[in-house]
Amino acid sequence: GGRVIVWADDVTRAHGQISANAVLGGAGGFVETSGQRYLDVGGIRVTASGSEQRPGTWLLDPSDITITSGAATGPYPSGNKDVFTQVLGPGSQNIFFPVPSASVSTLTDGDLNGFLNGGSNLAVILQTSNSPQGAGQGDITFDGVSGGAIVIGRTNNVNTNANQLVFNADRNIVFSSGSTTFQRLGASTGLPLIVQLNPGITNGTGKVLTSAGASVVMNGSNDELGLTVKNGKVWDNAGTVTMNGQSIIRLPDEGGYAMFKNLSGGTLNVNSASNWSFLSDSSVQGGILLNLGVVNVNGTAGGFATSWEALFSNAPSGQLNIGAGKL
Repeated sequence: GGRVIVWADDVTRAHGQISANAVLGGAGGFVETSGQRYLDVGGIRVTASGSEQRPGTWLLDPSDITITSGAATGPYPSGNKDVFTQVLGPGSQNIFFPVPSASVSTLTDGDLNGFLNGGSNLAVILQTSNSPQGAGQGDITFDGVSGGAIVIGRTNNVNTNANQLVFNADRNIVFSSGSTTFQRLGASTGLPLIVQLNPGITNGTGKVLTSAGASVVMNGSNDELGLTVKNGKVWDNAGTVTMNGQSIIRLPDEGGYAMFKNLSGGTLNVNSASNWSFLSDSSVQGGILLNLGVVNVNGTAGGFATSWEALFSNAPSGQLNIGAGKL
């Protein structure tokens, strides 16, 4: 496919149609719509289709992003389509809000679900940059209080649906308050949902953080739901993380192994029915699971046990509770 970049060093407003489709089933194209301070893409139509195994990419890149619960600004296409088109319609509100004078662009879970379930094979990348033009810090923040609990997931089983959701933060990815749920529901006929958490993409010091009082819930059904901590970064959990069904947290070696650090006051509930609820690299198994808080390994009601392919360390303050036959 082709390559189209629409970019400004202050405010970008892109409202037309952008096409970067592949020819004869090749790799999908790349579309970037970026604003160093603010991004407005109300009414835009983007297509970057490719073959099922080589999807296209749409990168949306403002300064800071806050994700809240809210209705989609759609409508979105439905059915088995090879081309992803986000159609907001004339006069509809921007998927990022509030007004362009703000440095933080807010996106609803309704729009993210529209991307994931709209019959596409497009990878969706949300990326922030620490812009000198605005007051942003380059963070991606999940606010599960302002609009209520956040729910993001794939429910459509069409194989051409988007199955990659990537969060690239210049600094931190923060689950700041309330509840955020990632889910892959439905029959085992489609693709898994792969969520990549990639903080510190330029300054190298960023991390993933679940704040005290906040919760992250992973609901995997017959198809896998996977959250990956990218590029040797750390996920600090001071809140509650719960893994249900076919849920996996990946801690790969990418310039150093990633770590899940369950802080004092943090709780990790492993209710996963997956054979591996934590995965690193099979040859070395160097991903790190460090517990300073409480880890509960409960398995599932069906009696399934789970395994960890990672280095586990339980600090003196850590409490590990394992149900009979669950690990």
